[in-house]
Amino acid sequence: MRSKPKDQILKILIDRNPNYVAKETFIRLLSKKFKHIQLDGAFKSLLESKQIISFVDPRKISDAPITYYRIKDPSLYPVRPYISLGGMDVPRLLSDANPTYLPETLNEQIELLAYYTDNLEKRFRKLVEKQQRRYWSNLIGIFGALLSVMALVITGLPKITVSSTMTFKEVLLVNSAQVLPIALVLALFVIILRIIIR
Repeated sequence: MRSKPKDQILKILIDRNPNYVAKETFIRLLSKKFKHIQLDGAFKSLLESKQIISFVDPRKISDAPITYYRIKDPSLYPVRPYISLGGMDVPRLLSDANPTYLPETLNEQIELLAYYTDNLEKRFRKLVEKQQRRYWSNLIGIFGALLSVMALVITGLPKITVSSTMTFKEVLLVNSAQVLPIALVLALFVIILRIIIR
């Protein structure tokens, strides 16, 4: 059963509780599921039923006004104090927090993001180095196996003597008979390697 736009709007607001959420955020998150007219109707219905409240930031100088929405009574729903980022909990900026404490909360967020980015870069470098070592070790192993197979085939082949009285066509046939087993063994070896490496 397909979810209704009202349910999705409430879900986002409860998740962002107690903060106000810009209308543009809802459009960005829900425009693939619902048309703008459906979202407008859902906002109107939720406002009429007094489940949510709205606030318009006029932004007279900087830009066009933005409408924000919030659950009418934020105390009815739990507040998510952190945003999980790669196993770290980054504190959320909450609208009910005292402005005195917001700068340090923002600083902590930036520090945690910087630490996470630095850690991510180190992990990526280690992963690349590990992949390169694996690649070269595989290549050396394959090359060694190829040489071993070639040496085994060449030493195992009987020596065919070519008479000086033979025609060019006969010499070509004799040499082909000697080289053909090597070609077949090498072709088989390459096929097996391709199956293994995939």
